[in-house]
Amino acid sequence: MYRIPPGQTVHVDGAAYRMHTITTEGRYVLENKATRAPLPLSSQEFSARLAAGTLELDPSQAMAANAPPVGPGFDPVRADFYSLPGALKETADRRHRYIEALQALSVPKTETLLRPVLAKLAAGFNDSQPPSPRSVIRWLSQWEQAGGRDIRALVPSIHKRGNRLRRVDSDVLDLIETVIDEHYYRQEKTTTIAVHELVCGRLKAHNDKRPPAEHLPFPSLATVRRAIAARSPYEVMVARKGRHAADRQFIPVQAGPPATRPLEVVEIDHTPLDITLVDDFTGNVIGRPTMTAAIDKFSRMIVGFYIGYEPAGTHTVMLCLKHAILTKQYVRERYPEIESDWPCEGLPTTIVVDNGPEFHSDGFRSACAQLGINITYAPGRSPWYKSAIERFFGNQNTSLLHQVPGNTFSRSAERGDYNSEKQAGISLTDLHHIVHLWLIDYYSQRIPRLRGRSPIETWTKGVEMHGLTPPRSAADLDCLVGGYARRKLTRRGIEIFNLVYCNERVFDLLNRPSQPDMVEVRYDHGDLSYILVQDSMTRTYVRLPALDPDYTTGLTLAQHRIIQEQTRRRIQGQMSVGDLSATRLTIQSKIDEMVSGTASLRRRTAKRIKRFQNTESAQPGLPIQPPPVATPMPSNDPASPTEPLRNWVSIETES
Repeated sequence: MYRIPPGQTVHVDGAAYRMHTITTEGRYVLENKATRAPLPLSSQEFSARLAAGTLELDPSQAMAANAPPVGPGFDPVRADFYSLPGALKETADRRHRYIEALQALSVPKTETLLRPVLAKLAAGFNDSQPPSPRSVIRWLSQWEQAGGRDIRALVPSIHKRGNRLRRVDSDVLDLIETVIDEHYYRQEKTTTIAVHELVCGRLKAHNDKRPPAEHLPFPSLATVRRAIAARSPYEVMVARKGRHAADRQFIPVQAGPPATRPLEVVEIDHTPLDITLVDDFTGNVIGRPTMTAAIDKFSRMIVGFYIGYEPAGTHTVMLCLKHAILTKQYVRERYPEIESDWPCEGLPTTIVVDNGPEFHSDGFRSACAQLGINITYAPGRSPWYKSAIERFFGNQNTSLLHQVPGNTFSRSAERGDYNSEKQAGISLTDLHHIVHLWLIDYYSQRIPRLRGRSPIETWTKGVEMHGLTPPRSAADLDCLVGGYARRKLTRRGIEIFNLVYCNERVFDLLNRPSQPDMVEVRYDHGDLSYILVQDSMTRTYVRLPALDPDYTTGLTLAQHRIIQEQTRRRIQGQMSVGDLSATRLTIQSKIDEMVSGTASLRRRTAKRIKRFQNTESAQPGLPIQPPPVATPMPSNDPASPTEPLRNWVSIETES
């Protein structure tokens, strides 16, 4: 039970109360200073409110009953004593020494009796200017009103000194406020000097119409500046730069959805990488790639990504999500020099995305619904809502890409005279290699200063405790192939991108009652060796392989378009698979020529040569591959990812 004297001012939820009495049952009875309404509080409630900060004992009893309890300005009684200026603290210490000495002597508080006592105390304190008895009596009153405990009650109230009345004519002040509202609160960002000139111009027009006795004085520039400075900075920024800029400057940053276990929350986003790449075959500069990445918010592990030259779209998100769900066992075979494991796989519970059109497409939402993944959309213009993936992109640029020849840096000012295109020397295949190496052996192993554990350690412990959710079957992931088209089904199969897909399942698809002429087809931008055709009866998808596996195995849609364009220029006529194969042989010959002449080109193309040589031994099925390598190619094909988003990233129609 606290000892609180009657009459003590207590602030509860911002309202001023005075301590009225303490009942025999130990309850505090407070009285509202404005309404006189009682507020009974038990001892536990009083202590809980005091600890929570909703109840505060006011050391000053001089507040008016209807005055606000806490003002926005400086108040030494509520300020931290340690942070006060040294002169104020020295003055408060000097007053405190006199009060302690007088309380020990029990001297009556009269000027006549205090004067000799103060002179004696000043000599003992080595104070050449002892205070007057009247000042000491005032100090004692302030000290007792504060309960005789808080030295801040003795801090001089220098903040109240000076003239508080405006010396500028009220009509002039009103005119200044009007001009500020009309001209300073604009996105054209009118300057303070311009506002001052407008005010003076209006005053001159006013004075020209009136006799000298009614003239209004011209305000100084400092007066106008003080009027602007008195406005709310948030409101000024809203008017001059917009609400979004003001919110980013003043509104506190909020946290996104919390994560307590692996894959509970996964953030997905895109970014152009700060690097210029060259072509795998010719070495010609191509441009900057775009990366789509998925990060587990609980552990900060990157669970999947996709890098390609095409703009971010639904198919890049789908390929990134598919890579995140599948196992990463390909890393050991493709990149044997990587020492650590990449154990990330499984279905995420919730993915957090922004409001890009690719995240609102019917195909993306349908795929997530089929896989049981919830979608959370971040508020508009709120990158802090996806802070984990935003921080990762910045970390990757500064820690990895800015050390690679051909980097573009984050800002042009940082680039200086550096020629990114001239210095570019790595291809998209090389970039996949170093990104895998950096992600697995560096990023996932490093220990962030604030988290205390590496991402891989956090992931491993979280999986041991909570486990992972696998997809029901590999067929369920077919919804993530990303490309969508409608084609005519015949006994020859399906023709798309001038490639033919057919096997014995075509008979089953044709032998359906009321079989429609056009069927829905799904294709993978990163692998044209197969397509998925919808069975009109079961509404499931049937896998049809390409009739020319030697050409299509490991072939991406972007690479196929490059070959198509080269073939068009060569034969200027109708294309066939044989023509395409001839073009591919030409590319192979070019590779052999470059390999024999330059060791650097031999290193860059070695893995692609190996792929071409091993295509005959490739087995059909659902391969688990890293993010597919794509090469940009402008095309007039309706399935181009640059087309506006429809239900899926692209829609093919029969011409």
